Amino acid sequence: MKHFCLGLTALLVIGFMALGTAHAQSGVSTILKPYQWQNRLIIIFTDSEENSHYKEQLASLELYPFELEDRQLELLTIFDNTGYTLSFNQTENTELSKKETQTLDQTTAQDLRKHYNISNSFTILLVGKDGGVKRRSNEVLDAWEFFDQIDTMPMRQREMSR
Repeated sequence: MKHFCLGLTALLVIGFMALGTAHAQSGVSTILKPYQWQNRLIIIFTDSEENSHYKEQLASLELYPFELEDRQLELLTIFDNTGYTLSFNQTENTELSKKETQTLDQTTAQDLRKHYNISNSFTILLVGKDGGVKRRSNEVLDAWEFFDQIDTMPMRQREMSR
């Protein structure tokens, strides 16, 4: 009987862990699903808006609103306890403007950190339209490193040939 109770307890613990993982995955899916097959993502994980790497990375990306929009790139910024999404749109004077912003809650931000196994104060990901991580870095990347990599992707090649 003792072994049965231990086995049942272990099963319950594993079941609750699976439920927690499923919940985390569903939160992540809710955020990422609308982008799949529609947009590429640059996801920046940072501890705060004051992080020097974050500021430098954002400044690098903001220089190229046309290139971001042309490659159907969306930016997700995930802080420790919150986050937001930003769509790029070129205005007449070629400045970056927000098409829409969605604020993410603490649970979703933490779920995304778990999903992508983020533990650093700064990590940047390039996620393809298929949802796969195409690039991962803990250092600031020049915007053209993203653009050049995207331009070699088969889906992008087809987009450019139209």
